[in-house]
Amino acid sequence: MPIEIKGSRLRVKVGRTVKDAVFRTHDIGHKKHTERIVMYNPKTKRWKTIGFTFPVKDIIEQRPETVKILRNIGYLGKAKKLVKKHTRHTKEEK
Repeated sequence: MPIEIKGSRLRVKVGRTVKDAVFRTHDIGHKKHTERIVMYNPKTKRWKTIGFTFPVKDIIEQRPETVKILRNIGYLGKAKKLVKKHTRHTKEEK
């Protein structure tokens, strides 16, 4: 699935991975808010963005930086629906 919630973060996958790749994350903007997941392909010797992670709290609060990135990659609507569904289920469990 290209978009999923893991713990308190929403993960969006925008690229494919390859075997023997090296992965790391980079903060975008404020520390520990939006992170970009990048992959180093040893064959092509290039770094490629394969995904992003966002705090669910930032999507609920409509943080401008988060909304802008989600809109640019085309997942703003899906992210809002998934977070709404997730928060509804967590409230029912309590």
